[in-house]
Amino acid sequence: MLFDYPKTTYFGRVLPKTKIYQYAKPKTALRQALVDEVDKIIWRHKLSPDTLNLPASRRVSEVQILELHPKGAEVSEAVLACIDKAISFPLIFEVRGARGRQVMAAIKSTAKVSESKLKAPAIYYQSDWLAADAPRQPLPVAVNLGGLYQQMLAPILPEPLQAGETLWQAAERFEQIAALERQIERLQGQLQRQVQFNRKVELNRELRTRQESLVALRAT
Repeated sequence: MLFDYPKTTYFGRVLPKTKIYQYAKPKTALRQALVDEVDKIIWRHKLSPDTLNLPASRRVSEVQILELHPKGAEVSEAVLACIDKAISFPLIFEVRGARGRQVMAAIKSTAKVSESKLKAPAIYYQSDWLAADAPRQPLPVAVNLGGLYQQMLAPILPEPLQAGETLWQAAERFEQIAALERQIERLQGQLQRQVQFNRKVELNRELRTRQESLVALRAT
């Protein structure tokens, strides 16, 4: 989903890659990936108490909207994480490429740590590719920036939020789901290759346990 941002939030400045290098301190290979994959980064909008007349929350003081112009078909998660590491605020990326537009983001809170301790987010979520002229929707109604951020990310999350679950609790749950899916895939492969009956019984038991855990994590 693309949002129609109020004019008061417009920032519209090119973000030099040198700033990413300065704050993220990427290694040579990642710096080269940023050069190879990204033509231009535009800091398109700034969602803050000053620009939206919406108070900050404990976890979110501002949300930044960055427009990425890729050189190729897409931008890798490693490059997104590098940009994310350089900017302490939650980011929402709009990738503007030949296939249209795609929204990508990782769940993140406003950093309260020193520059040297900033960490790149773990998992990126993304929308389908949308037509470049796809209609934009008004920003969701929210009582603070944390609530707004949560509603903006909801359409691209892999699972619905559970009742009373915060976005950051959901992020931990999604990581657990991803880990369980990898474990289940590994166990299924081992089960197919296994010829010993007793070991197959053991693997089946372990597989069922993880499948049940996965169902519980996905319950809403």
